[in-house]
Amino acid sequence: MHRGLLIRQLRWEDGDGRRTRLTQRRFVHLVDMHLAGWRRPSRRRTGQGLWRSAPGSTGGSSTPACSGTRTSTTVIWRSSAAAPPVRRRLAGRFAAVALVSGRPATFLAEHAAVPGVRYLGLYGLQEIQDDVIRVDPRLEAAQPAVRAALEDLRVDPAVRNSGAHLEDKTYSVAVHTRRVPDPEAWEEPIDTAAHTMAARHGLEVVPGKLVWELRPAVHRDKGDAVRQVVTESQAQAVIMVGDDLGDLPAFAVVAELAQRGYGGIRVAVRSAEAPPTLLEAADLVVDGPEGVLTLLQEAVT
Repeated sequence: MHRGLLIRQLRWEDGDGRRTRLTQRRFVHLVDMHLAGWRRPSRRRTGQGLWRSAPGSTGGSSTPACSGTRTSTTVIWRSSAAAPPVRRRLAGRFAAVALVSGRPATFLAEHAAVPGVRYLGLYGLQEIQDDVIRVDPRLEAAQPAVRAALEDLRVDPAVRNSGAHLEDKTYSVAVHTRRVPDPEAWEEPIDTAAHTMAARHGLEVVPGKLVWELRPAVHRDKGDAVRQVVTESQAQAVIMVGDDLGDLPAFAVVAELAQRGYGGIRVAVRSAEAPPTLLEAADLVVDGPEGVLTLLQEAVT
């Protein structure tokens, strides 16, 4: 059979014994493995009543795990893909709802302000929770180096001539080529400039989709942020939604938690720029921010 109807079901049970089921149906084709995800069989996880599908039909720039109470599930995504009413319902229902990004936490709170949501900026090195801003002291100490790198990048020939956009993130600086007329032609020069400035000022380079971020050499990734939120919220299941290479560490942590008996789903967001490795690592693939919103709406229905 080359075509068919793929049916996925998520079932979960809260601490009071209430059960919820989420069903997804879609047409699939074996020629495109990302449509159906026939790379490995579906499997059922026991213990939390969470059904986990094989990879293939959805993700976010920033994501749902569900159980029905505020004490069992953490919902994590990496952008404001969910509409405010949906985020509000998520925050009121689950153990934790967190927005994780490489952008500053202040930016996240400004663009996706919802009471009860945790904002983990700079991969969790900066966080806003209940209107309180917490910053890793190692970031404060590295600020002079970041400012110096920003000034050097402003006068770098590759950055200036390409028209690349410099984003000042306060504790890091990013070079974007998304709006450059021919980003592929400038990829090598920009990459060289980014690594040169990082080495000069004792920073590290974190590449992404058409972006190079120079940040202090303080190890922290989205996987660390996911682990932190799950631990602090005492959640028993987690849904992580992502759309970039930086989300792979978070996917790895979800898989690690699943092996330890937690419920876990890795959701990738499909787009023209989505890394194939991210789609392959996902349990579920959704189409764009609209797919994320639909998934989260189903989670709170």
